[in-house]
Amino acid sequence: MTKFTSNLLFILAMISAINVVAQEESEQEELGKWLHHNYEYLDNDHKITATSAQFDLWKKDFQFKADEPLNYADSLTVVLAQELKNPADQRGARLQLSYSWERASWYLLKDVNEVKELAREKSLAYPFELVSFYRSLDRDHELIEQLADRAKSLDRDEDLEKLNAKELMKHAFRYSPGRLARVDEILASRGQTRGSDDHDDN
Repeated sequence: MTKFTSNLLFILAMISAINVVAQEESEQEELGKWLHHNYEYLDNDHKITATSAQFDLWKKDFQFKADEPLNYADSLTVVLAQELKNPADQRGARLQLSYSWERASWYLLKDVNEVKELAREKSLAYPFELVSFYRSLDRDHELIEQLADRAKSLDRDEDLEKLNAKELMKHAFRYSPGRLARVDEILASRGQTRGSDDHDDN
């Protein structure tokens, strides 16, 4: 694979990540709507309660192979299509329910255990709630100032003082060492690399 193709794939991945960030921000207004919704086929911990027969029947409506194992997010896609009729609602619920502590850690530039402890301190049960809480803070809030201090270690050529909380979190997410390491893992599994200079491409 040429360096141009590898770089193009990385750029497309970055654009996709930015689009997901925008979706997350739009979903913030409905925070709690899907995390605390009363589902028929999900229990209080959002574990799927549908029978195997039900799930396999619903799965036929999607382009998954019959014997293809699905991760939690994909399984949610199948179940939420039965729970919610509006596709936008299905996407919003899938985003909030499948949100991981690892993803939250990329926004806050903390390790997963620290992020979980912070959520406990704020009496927040879900990672999406914690990220949304941070997004709602003023730029001069102590927690955002602490995030800005951590973001300085990313050594990017950007004036962080001009960024509000949401923009600062986008910056942290985009250049999070943890997220970039995960991107590298995915690309490596496909025999691809980001290239030595991609990390510094603004």
